[in-house]
Amino acid sequence: MNKSVIVAATLAGFAFTGLAQETPETSEPSGSSFYAKFDFGPAFQENFDGKFLGFTGEFETEMGIRFAAAGGLPLNDVVALEVESGFTINSFDTFGGGPFPPGQEYNLVQIPLLVNVVFTLPTDGPLKPYAGIGAGGVIVAETGDESDSDITYGWQLQAGLNYQFSKGFSAGIGYKLLGIGETDLGNGVSPGGLTFELDSVLTHAVFASIRLDF
Repeated sequence: MNKSVIVAATLAGFAFTGLAQETPETSEPSGSSFYAKFDFGPAFQENFDGKFLGFTGEFETEMGIRFAAAGGLPLNDVVALEVESGFTINSFDTFGGGPFPPGQEYNLVQIPLLVNVVFTLPTDGPLKPYAGIGAGGVIVAETGDESDSDITYGWQLQAGLNYQFSKGFSAGIGYKLLGIGETDLGNGVSPGGLTFELDSVLTHAVFASIRLDF
């Protein structure tokens, strides 16, 4: 298993264990009946294997951006269910250790639609640590000189810290790890009919966020 996945899962496990130890067996619902959350920040991907124009090699992408928006339903002061979407954009940098042919520019775009379970540690102060896990589908596209898209599965781990400025507004920082399955992205111009075949991709994002409670 990829080392970064193990590290992220371990951190999430510690967070969940801490929540379980600190949280009473019963928890009254919070005052919020719904919340909206928005986050934005840099995103980088670990190198991943695949094929380009029928040749097998390793892809490297440049630092990109991730934007996400989520709507959440608190079940109580600890557990909330979220539906999240957004986008991540990274430009392809190299393939097989070398640059792409001159004049060929491609971007890797991911549009996830995830259902998350988020655990927040209830505290007396304004700082609210949280951790979560999610799964769903992801639209994956390559754009640039040519474009095509595919749909695959996705999963996500997240953790962060919010500061509650008022009952209806909080802001914070966080980290997300998004993993997606294999994808085939073809535009019919390559000898085998496929331009890109991508193995599983891991995308790390560090972000600033705001949350509005209603």
